[in-house]
Amino acid sequence: MRLSGFLLCLAVCAGVPAGAQQSSEPSLTYKYVRLVGGFGGNIHQSGTSYMRGVNMRQETRWHRATHGFGSVHASIWNRDLHYRFELDLAAKAYTVTQVDERGLPFDRPHIDAKWKPSGRTYRVHIETIDTGERRTMFGYTARRVIIRKTTVTNPPGDSSEWTTETDSWYIDRPLALRQAPAVTSTSYGGASMPIYEEDDVRVTSEGPKENGWPLARRTRARYGTRPFGAYLYERIIEISERPVDPALFLPPPDFKRVSQLPAAQTDYQYPFSLRVRLNWLMLTDYGL
Repeated sequence: MRLSGFLLCLAVCAGVPAGAQQSSEPSLTYKYVRLVGGFGGNIHQSGTSYMRGVNMRQETRWHRATHGFGSVHASIWNRDLHYRFELDLAAKAYTVTQVDERGLPFDRPHIDAKWKPSGRTYRVHIETIDTGERRTMFGYTARRVIIRKTTVTNPPGDSSEWTTETDSWYIDRPLALRQAPAVTSTSYGGASMPIYEEDDVRVTSEGPKENGWPLARRTRARYGTRPFGAYLYERIIEISERPVDPALFLPPPDFKRVSQLPAAQTDYQYPFSLRVRLNWLMLTDYGL
């Protein structure tokens, strides 16, 4: 057994990462829900995120097209051990991928892509408006900021112009979010070098740039001069900065390591009380 495999086995059996950091590391736990279709719409996703120092765990439950909601899936980035774990909590199974400092798998080396001009031009204008509204959310002072992003494309496709408007309540980022490394997606690992088209994107902006963390966010879109359509509502429903148990960043000892997670079950239904609570929060956040 390779040394890395031995250390992984030892860490999982012990229930804590080897060389675990002190409890003084900044931690953050938060739960969120996403609603599609506006007030009275349907829950699309829910989840819980745990952060402790450089390590992160994200638990999510997604709506899967017409098949309902699947089981809870957890993704763990354990940067102390240089592993990424994918867990199915219902099946008590997990997969393992060894990653580097960037969070990229060792067995999928980065391949530089070839680029060629696409002939398309996108002119993007971003307008940021601080409404001046303030409120207390979870003990933090939140500010209401509206960001409108208008994109004009040439040559036009289905629509030559579209606008997205994001109406959010922001707070200054907690310490754990400011210090956590960015999560890097898996790089391309194909046998041949891909060829991508590169668009000519020109961005202009007005208003103060917003770098905070949204606790509530409503996003809607329109094409051309049409009215804004149905939108996506995202809401943090719980926050804690208490220390997070380091065992959360490893698979539990009774979970089985597999090469591929089983197909997700889709028999979960969100409780009626949660749907009512989320719609009530949406109503109070934006006065719908």
